[in-house]
Amino acid sequence: MAAPLGQEEQKNLFFAFLGSARTSWGQKKIYALLTHQIKIPGYVIDQDRRWQMITALSATDHPQAPALIAKEEKADKSFMGQQGAIASRAALPNWLNKKKWIDEFKSEMQAH
Repeated sequence: MAAPLGQEEQKNLFFAFLGSARTSWGQKKIYALLTHQIKIPGYVIDQDRRWQMITALSATDHPQAPALIAKEEKADKSFMGQQGAIASRAALPNWLNKKKWIDEFKSEMQAH
């Protein structure tokens, strides 16, 4: 199904793809989009979408995820960039990483 270029339907299909791309093929496509190896005609991948793509790669333990996070964090110094980096790191699928973020969240909640 083709979505109209630059329309809401195209954005919805992109987000659906990000949420379901768990296979090696899907991860390769996300990585290729993120690194400009392929493009979606009429679709602009802005900074927020870049962070969503990196988070999707992190969640499946893509081998390039840590390097992508570090590179994007250097390029995006905004508040949303900081939040994107946190979300991408928290998405990495290992227990020690998850525990670190849970503990940090709990300590921030207790401080307020």
